[in-house]
Amino acid sequence: MHFDQARKQRRLAVVAAAISLIVIIANAPRKTDEERTAEAAQKAASKVENNARRHCKDTGMAFVMSQTFVNRALKAPSSAKYDYKPTATQQIADCTMRIKAYVDAQNAFGAMIRTEYVIDMQYLPEENKWRGTNLKM
Repeated sequence: MHFDQARKQRRLAVVAAAISLIVIIANAPRKTDEERTAEAAQKAASKVENNARRHCKDTGMAFVMSQTFVNRALKAPSSAKYDYKPTATQQIADCTMRIKAYVDAQNAFGAMIRTEYVIDMQYLPEENKWRGTNLKM
């Protein structure tokens, strides 16, 4: 008989704990729409800042992305071969760098030609995109 009373007391304790938890959760403060909107805006701004910090001085990524813009200017972009690193990089503004490198690609006659190129690569943190300008080949 003592065993049944102990079991009942444990059940009552579990039920009381569950009810207490439900009451606490039900009375927890809820975020307003303004708070959720402000929180989302803060997360978006933080993401832009993290992207800027990560990519604005990343010469390796700028070099890789420059190849997309160079390929657009080539007669046979599928034949393009790039060195594993640029010959020179220069930070020219915030989130903007100048890349100097070579590309080996076929010309209009099918001959492989080595061409030096210089391009300004700008990272746009808000859009998480790269822009290539002032391409000279």
